Amino acid sequence: MNIAYLDKPCDRCGNKRKIDRIWTETVQNFTGSVKVKHQQIVCSNKDCQEKFEKAYSDELLKKEKLRAKRETKPLAKN
Repeated sequence: MNIAYLDKPCDRCGNKRKIDRIWTETVQNFTGSVKVKHQQIVCSNKDCQEKFEKAYSDELLKKEKLRAKRETKPLAKN
């Protein structure tokens, strides 16, 4: 049974998902370049999507702080 990702309900609230935006990007590789098509899929429930975006931005900030801390911390020598 192959169900498209868009047809699956939201994991957080169970509502239907929708395509928010579509864009293409040209990526360079060893043989030249390739065009990649992206789709941003979001929850149709605005409150659920806002909660997800808030949690995602908090997680990105946490990761950035940990990365900055690792870079400034001197390497431990054995």
